[in-house]
Amino acid sequence: MKLFNFIRKERDLSEEVEEGGSKKRELSGFWKKYVYVVGLVMALFHIYVLVFAPIAHWNLYSIHILFSFLLVFPLYRSSTGSKGTVPWYDVILLILGVFAVGYCLVEARGMAYRMGAAPTTLDLVAIGIIIALLLEGTRRIYGMILPSIALLFLIYCLIGNHIPGVLGHRGYSLSKTIVNANLKL
Repeated sequence: MKLFNFIRKERDLSEEVEEGGSKKRELSGFWKKYVYVVGLVMALFHIYVLVFAPIAHWNLYSIHILFSFLLVFPLYRSSTGSKGTVPWYDVILLILGVFAVGYCLVEARGMAYRMGAAPTTLDLVAIGIIIALLLEGTRRIYGMILPSIALLFLIYCLIGNHIPGVLGHRGYSLSKTIVNANLKL
């Protein structure tokens, strides 16, 4: 009897999500075809690169993040976003992500040499945009817990020199924190 009550509760929860509790958009027209094509290209790209023609891990990670931006912002709405169409601000976030990742792909060799010593302002801006968009995409899909934990650790990097005891450290500048976060992507 308890098993049937559990199944009934699960069915009720799934109906709630379908009725509007989900942050996923129900796309149609251009955006539905766009998501289908981008998803298909993403899958084929990963299969090709992982099986037939490996590429540098930096480029693979960057392209994977690029595909995630191309899919997340059209598919998942923010808390105030519309349910059926992709609003202009999500298109701007998508384009911003494409340009930031594109910059990192074009400048990959130079960034590999600059990151440890002297990243340029444009390097830091591009990486900062990528980090912010990854946090926003994660928030849209999974809620506030995961991005909050990531932000907590980023803040810890910045203010660790003010924490006494074994949890304290020498502290990192904002640029060093961004560079270290980039190296972990």
